[in-house]
Amino acid sequence: TTYDTYVQQNVVAPLGLHGSLNGTIVFYSRQPKQFDTGDIRVATALSNLVAAAIGSGELFEEQRRLRLAAETSEARATFLAEATTILTSSLDYVVTAERVAALAVPRIADLCIVDVVSHDGTLRRVAVQCAGAEGAGFERELRERFLTSPHFAAGPRRVIDSGVPEVRQHISDA
Repeated sequence: TTYDTYVQQNVVAPLGLHGSLNGTIVFYSRQPKQFDTGDIRVATALSNLVAAAIGSGELFEEQRRLRLAAETSEARATFLAEATTILTSSLDYVVTAERVAALAVPRIADLCIVDVVSHDGTLRRVAVQCAGAEGAGFERELRERFLTSPHFAAGPRRVIDSGVPEVRQHISDA
């Protein structure tokens, strides 16, 4: 059986969106039928409704994205205000680092490690905060698999030397 035995006729109407034609809506008839101008007007009206729904969906998605961006900015500002309060609450930098790490987990990450440069130039760990009950195991595994690797450990040293933040999208022990 071919396509022609199932579809006797069709009517195709364009989907106009943002001043351009971005698709079609097609109505098929398996029965012999003579589409008339009324059917074409209905198809055109339905294509306009579909295009309007697409436009509304795009607007809704854009509003959702903007709302999420605003909420994210507000959450960051709140976090920074809380961090500022913590930073000004103690003159002991180790206590401050521990409090900031505790504030950051789990809001920013699952693990936060604060290292400072010692007088001899080596890095000294002053704070570790892990999320969840398995946090200590996570930190231990991370330390054993990655932090002792010269390739991975170079990241913190590079950031200290350059003063430029670094983002690694994929971390492996290679």
